[in-house]
Amino acid sequence: KVGMSVFVPTEQYRDDDDLREWVVEKVGRTWGYITRDRLSERFDAESMILDSGGYGHQVKVYATAAEYHENTEMSKRWSGIY
Repeated sequence: KVGMSVFVPTEQYRDDDDLREWVVEKVGRTWGYITRDRLSERFDAESMILDSGGYGHQVKVYATAAEYHENTEMSKRWSGIY
């Protein structure tokens, strides 16, 4: 929804993520647009993946900080198994 906060991880160092809060500016059928400190990005409204323009790695947009921490904790557990 427009005006809601979302969270985007920014990798600072290996295994150390900095979670940044962005605000949803606009949502269409295909793209959602977020802003923070005069920066603007768009993400796929269905997959919640930032549009990197074909460059860089895929970054997921999270609805809550708790969702992000839950997801990364689960990834760490799975990577420990293999």
